[in-house]
Amino acid sequence: MNVKLLRKVAKFILAKPKRFDMANFGYRLPKKNGGPECGTVACIAGWAVILSQGIPQRADVPMPSIGRLEGMVALGISDEQAQRLFYTEPWPKQFAEYDRDQTLKAARIAVKRIEHFIRTKGKE
Repeated sequence: MNVKLLRKVAKFILAKPKRFDMANFGYRLPKKNGGPECGTVACIAGWAVILSQGIPQRADVPMPSIGRLEGMVALGISDEQAQRLFYTEPWPKQFAEYDRDQTLKAARIAVKRIEHFIRTKGKE
């Protein structure tokens, strides 16, 4: 498990909650539609790929396809671990408050989820 990358993702989504959405691996949302400056919004898997491989930061540049497999590879986790981390349905009860409103509260819950995942070595 790439703990360093997981913590980098956690730090990023906490700093930029409007760019975090667990319902999408990665997409562009133009600033005129309420999106962030560069337009990139992603989930934990998406940010793991983006922060490890980089993508063009301009909204007019097509975004690469980012999915579960790419996130698993970037983080060095198994399919079962990816299921537990990338999908909010199986998240432990203490993280059930998460909703995809792209706020600091949602980002904080996700960061706590990431830290819990690290502490339990991906078992929870």
